[in-house]
Amino acid sequence: MSSKKAKAKAAAAAAPLPPDEISERNRELFQKLQDDLTVIKGHDLFRDIESSDAAAIDSRKKEYSGHQAPFDETACAMALTSQGKYKCGANLFWINQLWSATPGVPINPAAVDRLTAYYLETPGPVPMDLVVAVTAPTVKPHEHRGALQCVSPDEVRIAYFGAIAQAVRAASAGGLTPAASSALAQKVKQWRHHALSCTFEFRVLGSEDDVYFAAVNLREKLVTDYSTLAISAYQRIFQVLTVKARKEEVLGPLTVARVAEEFNKHAQLAKDSEEVTVDTVGQIIAIHQHALKVPDIVAVIEACERKYLLKSPLNSLTKLHLIVRQARGPLLNPPLLWRRCQLLWWRR
Repeated sequence: MSSKKAKAKAAAAAAPLPPDEISERNRELFQKLQDDLTVIKGHDLFRDIESSDAAAIDSRKKEYSGHQAPFDETACAMALTSQGKYKCGANLFWINQLWSATPGVPINPAAVDRLTAYYLETPGPVPMDLVVAVTAPTVKPHEHRGALQCVSPDEVRIAYFGAIAQAVRAASAGGLTPAASSALAQKVKQWRHHALSCTFEFRVLGSEDDVYFAAVNLREKLVTDYSTLAISAYQRIFQVLTVKARKEEVLGPLTVARVAEEFNKHAQLAKDSEEVTVDTVGQIIAIHQHALKVPDIVAVIEACERKYLLKSPLNSLTKLHLIVRQARGPLLNPPLLWRRCQLLWWRR
């Protein structure tokens, strides 16, 4: 093992968190974050990373060019003064990586793992814009690199730093072939580039309450986004059928297995979404051919969607398929179907 790798390995045994650094409820999680940061900053590419500027747009750098206007002191001052906020490209490491706007609120490690699994299996951008607090329009953020306070959900940066640390650990492991070592080193370089290319929205938050409730309200916004924008089973039917129709224009008639394959080739489904399997596609086709040809049934499904959104008792392909199977029975009676939907709602 080279001396550099030995130093990196020794650095991985990070010092414990300062006693008052974070709530006891999240101490274990933040201790892991501290360990990850120590590993990251022990790598040559990340030494003094806080002092690095955001990635600029530069065609000569090809894939390592930035993709948005980086932080500009003059523009920042003007925007904060006139609008109370300023958005730009920034360096993720400019934030205080161990600070939390809501330190007493428990963080679920499983949520961090789920973010990693969905967004961060390979090098990529920070999966959301990050809101960073400044106490007044006159504050100069670039003079506080490494100490800026991010009020966006902690899970995002914890997951992101964890993914970078995993790549650094893999690249620093012994016994690698030259090809593997080169590939892993390239991944670390890509992670660094993305960390220098994230989006900050600097926002004037002048008091502790402003900071705390900005963090609270950002989470509430995510709840609203999910409840209104997450795909329902009814919408999924038309998503899959659209893919089926488009592919069949080019490829001719497709089996349900091929439809599922074509959909899953491109769709990145959330963990909580119903999988689109061969059986699912079969159900979708049956629902469309039978239940959705009956205007009264469509009316009830859409009424449930409007009234209950994602909590609709019919927000399930399995339940909609049951309507098809019972299509000759009393479920064809819309008032009765509506009452059964309400009963399902109260019993859920």
